[in-house]
Amino acid sequence: SRKAGEGVLITVIPSDKAPKEAAQIMANNYKQQGMRVLGNPVQIPGQNAYRFTYVSTNNKMHAIVFISGNGKHLANVSILGRHGTGGLALLKGLTSKEDKLFPKF
Repeated sequence: SRKAGEGVLITVIPSDKAPKEAAQIMANNYKQQGMRVLGNPVQIPGQNAYRFTYVSTNNKMHAIVFISGNGKHLANVSILGRHGTGGLALLKGLTSKEDKLFPKF
């Protein structure tokens, strides 16, 4: 919501690319666009999923990005906002018909 300053963006694309590689490519692309990526993508323990955080050049947008995949599709789940608590609460119930497409939040 605009008032709360939080949002969730979910994108699923066909891809056999490994989540680790996709997360690194995405982080590098954000850096090239002038975003400040805070650290390298980090694996979520026990999952084939990675996360990283970035801040826009004007410091107004903060996001936590989760990249996961199952060998057929990649999922990009971005939680936008300074705290991300509302977005994380919403994503706790996220499920997919495809096994292991989304990370466990």
